[in-house]
Amino acid sequence: MYHYFSTKTDLVEAVLRHQLERVLVDQRRFDVATWDGIERWLDGMLQAQAEREFRGGCPLGSLVAEVVDRDDRLRAIAAEAFSQWERWLATGLMALQERGGLRRDADPGRLAEEAMATIQGGYLLSTMKRDAQPMRRALDAVLARIATFAA
Repeated sequence: MYHYFSTKTDLVEAVLRHQLERVLVDQRRFDVATWDGIERWLDGMLQAQAEREFRGGCPLGSLVAEVVDRDDRLRAIAAEAFSQWERWLATGLMALQERGGLRRDADPGRLAEEAMATIQGGYLLSTMKRDAQPMRRALDAVLARIATFAA
């Protein structure tokens, strides 16, 4: 193993990068520049969590929780993955706004950050309770918040 990786941290970094990219690729299959795409994205998260029987939480958040306090380099990689996820959503919301689907006073970056925070809470509570309801409520809250800016 040390032929390929200089340290244990290098190995963990490679695994982390691979897993984070896998999660982000899965998220990008949804077109969040449309209302229908946003709903499909949110429904897809709930469906995936239900398929895992509400175990393990957010695939990205769970990885981040494992490494965030171990090493600053690993924390930075994890933080960048969350930033990419958030930027992806913000970019989709900006495109929706440009096409007239969101009011001009909407702040896509802020909405994306609020969505991520709410979604992470939904994952955590659903995992803890092994129940869809907290996740569904969190996802409904995300959609309702974004919809307050519907044009």
